[in-house]
Amino acid sequence: MKIVDIADEIYRELGEPTDVGIPAIAYWLRANVGKLNTAIYKQYFVDEVTLEVMCVDPNDETKFEEISIDEITILKLLYVVHYYDLQIRKNSLSYNTRSAIEVVSDGHTVRMVSPTEIGKNLYMFRKGLGDDLKQWINWYRLSRSTPRQVAGDDTEQGWPYIRPIYRRTYIP
Repeated sequence: MKIVDIADEIYRELGEPTDVGIPAIAYWLRANVGKLNTAIYKQYFVDEVTLEVMCVDPNDETKFEEISIDEITILKLLYVVHYYDLQIRKNSLSYNTRSAIEVVSDGHTVRMVSPTEIGKNLYMFRKGLGDDLKQWINWYRLSRSTPRQVAGDDTEQGWPYIRPIYRRTYIP
């Protein structure tokens, strides 16, 4: 899958925000492939010609493979966590302004929300996203892991220990 397609998916999943565009998201994805490598213990790199994320095939070092859907999911979550970190930072710098959430003209209702409440909600949402990211990374690592060593002699079948069965009756 191409980086621009991944950036487009992220842009649409975030609700098409006005403060960030698809080129900025694509640039961030290319610039932070190292975070993905660190998280999932792989060796992805950005191809200098096509600017796509590639990985050397472990079976044949002359071939390259594209990023798979599992890695794309983790990369998307990395960006979403980064995006909400930026939103929290923006909210924490704008404590002097008041946000009107609801204005009704006929009923003369204006509902104000304090910036600290918005910051708390953004932080809790971001914390949940961080937990989801950790869980996805752990699932990825577990699904791709292989044992380094098999201890013991698994070539010969041993005799299983048979526990004797004692039949006892309870006499009152």
